[in-house]
Order: sequence, then structure tokens, then C-alpha cells
Amino acid sequence: MITIRDIAEFVGAVTVMVLMGWLVAWAVVYCLDKEAAQVREGLKDARTAVLPVPLTK
Repeated sequence: MITIRDIAEFVGAVTVMVLMGWLVAWAVVYCLDKEAAQVREGLKDARTAVLPVPLTK
């Protein structure tokens, strides 16, 4: 038999997975974009960048 507690645990687990997925997506978009901007501005060495950054100057 499915109880209210089972449903609450399932909803909690799904919520945690959704939040973790959002956090990963945000980190990839925000942090890697920030790194590319730092390379273009000359604040960070392109050789130490995580991803190849095309120079668009």
C-alpha cells in the first residue's frame, strides 16, 4: 500500500534531482561564460581555460 510518507519521499527525491540539474546547468552556463569573458578581457590566461575560447577581437 502506498502511504502519504512514500509519496512525500518520492516528491522530495524528485525535487532534489531537479534542483541539482538546475544547479549544474547554471554552473555550466554562467561559470564557463564568465571564464570566456575573462580570457577575452585578458584577465585569465587562455592556456589555463577549461574550454577552448575563440578570440573574437
